[in-house]
Amino acid sequence: NTGGNRLPQAGPSPLGGATLSSAKLAAVTVLPVVLVAGLAFLYYKTDIGEFRRQVQIASHLRELKDIDTRWESEVMRLRSETAATPLAAAHAADRLRRALQGIEEEASVSRLVSYTFPELKRAFMDKAELMERYRTAAAAARERLDTALDTAPDINRSLRQALLASPRQRDRIAAFEQNLGAVQSEVLRFNMAPDATQIGRLEATLAGLRKADLPASPTLAPLVEKFLAAVDQFYKTKLQEQEVYNRLAFLTAGPRLDTLTSAFHREVEAAVQEKELFRTALITYAGVLLILLSHIGARLRHSYLDFAAANAALKEAKVG
Repeated sequence: NTGGNRLPQAGPSPLGGATLSSAKLAAVTVLPVVLVAGLAFLYYKTDIGEFRRQVQIASHLRELKDIDTRWESEVMRLRSETAATPLAAAHAADRLRRALQGIEEEASVSRLVSYTFPELKRAFMDKAELMERYRTAAAAARERLDTALDTAPDINRSLRQALLASPRQRDRIAAFEQNLGAVQSEVLRFNMAPDATQIGRLEATLAGLRKADLPASPTLAPLVEKFLAAVDQFYKTKLQEQEVYNRLAFLTAGPRLDTLTSAFHREVEAAVQEKELFRTALITYAGVLLILLSHIGARLRHSYLDFAAANAALKEAKVG
């Protein structure tokens, strides 16, 4: 500069101050949002809504276990000649429907349940169908067995009457009674242990009874025909019952349920432990946030007092 004049120095640019103020304003705006979002996240992770649904699933799984246990007991009762009532069977079917529906409605809360439930449901529906078929077959076999066993005493009574009417038939009647007793023994043996390999023995004794000379009696022939028809129907129906029983024995509903229940309980236990960790974190976070808010409140109060003091001093200066 030839005139010796110095150019004026540029003062602080107001742009820098504005940028700094904008950054502070953004921080003040974003920080509460972040703090509240963190609090909301921790609260969400400790929410027990999912846990309630998991408890419902566990309850329905226990219901399925009880149904399966009752089915097994019913099968044992049916095999020992004691039939279940239709009302009890209908009640079990209704309980099964409600339990499966309840699990299906809550399955989304657990990946494990969502993945394994379709196969479990199919296994229980198959078992329910087979249980109904087993009840029907067992009742039919029992009815035919009762018919045969109730007819045998009537046959013996007719034989005694025939003996009284014609003592000369003693040997024929004795032989016929022996064949009848053999059939009854094989029928009872087959009822206790139905096996296709025993059919030959049963059919052989039936053939012996059919070939035996029928003592002269007006009431004997119809009774014998009724007895033979009942025995024929009995062992065929009993074989059907045994076939269904064998299929029931190989169903995987029970083992599938036990596996799922055990795995689900572990999953719930892990979820509870996780929620406990987040609950601890929430309490700690809320405490820190409370301290921070208390500090901010104290700073604001201090600033307000400073502002009030400065305002009072300015008023005194104006009055003076």
